[in-house]
Amino acid sequence: MDIVDCILADHDQQRRMFAALDEARDDTDSAAKIFERLKDFLEAHAACEEKYFYPTLLKKGKGAVDSDSAEETTEDAIDDHNKIAEAIEKAMKHKVGSKDWW
Repeated sequence: MDIVDCILADHDQQRRMFAALDEARDDTDSAAKIFERLKDFLEAHAACEEKYFYPTLLKKGKGAVDSDSAEETTEDAIDDHNKIAEAIEKAMKHKVGSKDWW
């Protein structure tokens, strides 16, 4: 397994966790536990990509299929990471399961 396989596996796991969170919509205790695990997973994933994957991509790689360059791919991904971090921070200011939390 190479790093791209690991990243894709992480993305698949994230989708499953978001689906589990949606399924727990009426169970705030479960939703809180899933959210905490998802939050930690997303933070670790972003940190690893930004520390290990994207610097190497910038040195050696090309852009993703939908990007013109490695720089564009990296910028898009880091922008996504920042938006996710902001959404997590915003959600944490609200009661789990509340309209504003969702």
